[in-house]
Amino acid sequence: MLKLFIILVTSRHRNRRFLPDGPLDSNADLTFIFFFINCRSLVLFFIFFLIGFFQFTTNRGKGRYGTIQKFTVPRSARYLIKAWGARGGTHSYNYGYNPGTYYGGKGAYIQGKFRLTKGTVLNIVVGQRGGNSVEVKGGRRTTQTAAQLGLSLEDNAGTGGGGGGFVYTTSNILLLAAGGGGGASGGYNGVDGQAGTSGTSSVGKDSSKARKGGIGGQPGECNTAGASHHGGVGAGWLAQGCDRAGSSHGERGGSRVQGWIGGQAGGMNSGSNGGPSPGAVGGFGGGGGGAEDNGASGGGGGYSGGGSGTHSNQAGGGGGSYCSGDSCSGVTGGNVNDDGLVQITVI
Repeated sequence: MLKLFIILVTSRHRNRRFLPDGPLDSNADLTFIFFFINCRSLVLFFIFFLIGFFQFTTNRGKGRYGTIQKFTVPRSARYLIKAWGARGGTHSYNYGYNPGTYYGGKGAYIQGKFRLTKGTVLNIVVGQRGGNSVEVKGGRRTTQTAAQLGLSLEDNAGTGGGGGGFVYTTSNILLLAAGGGGGASGGYNGVDGQAGTSGTSSVGKDSSKARKGGIGGQPGECNTAGASHHGGVGAGWLAQGCDRAGSSHGERGGSRVQGWIGGQAGGMNSGSNGGPSPGAVGGFGGGGGGAEDNGASGGGGGYSGGGSGTHSNQAGGGGGSYCSGDSCSGVTGGNVNDDGLVQITVI
């Protein structure tokens, strides 16, 4: 333990102080977070006072489940907080409508400066990537992947929306939110998480099958089953969306009250008709789940949730972002990585 701790501090000092133009060592970051989980706040306080920087990752979490992490402000000061939303799921197939590989929307980037008081506890939600489509062509019952079977995925199954990133107090005062990207569908890339506060509509082959993103902290627009399978809408800060019409459809992402759980995938896209499990789920952070074949993809979670269509060939909309601090700025689709991230720096 002691040896690991010394190696970490030396690496971080080298990056942050002695060689400020050098890149951060992501392996050291992950090692520190693992160490912090075991030693909790004592290590956090010591490291933070020493270098004034802390980073939150998914801690290798994947899929719809994750952990709301805690940060106790070590001293009264001004802080720069940065957050990145997560990416939506990918869809790849070799037949049908415009065969190819389509990518989930990238998560948004948002930052702001905040004056925080010593002892304030912040909740940190780090969004997780939406799940890829896994349903094998032909609907066979198997947990093997399409690649293992030498087959294509279903051309018109959905994927999961990416989870949003959130920083808020234990009294539910929101400081920062970064929107997650929408899940890709057959023929269409997912929409990026947005720097603005509103989520976007789903996009696809038929605009009449699209549904709007949320505004003002609300989830994506309620959608109905129709003749096909709808995707799950992304959650907003204030609420989750309408419940799905049945288990073949993608499930809505969960909001704060639901612990930011991602939505379930449609039944045949959940890992039993082509793996791996859990399939096209929405990412932790309120991402909506993708439907099974002949269905739409999930919207990204965020301050306002991304929309999800009612039929196939509908990629999910991106979630919106929010900042209540000073000198706020953001970038639509500003996260080049799959999973989200939150950084806190004393300034």
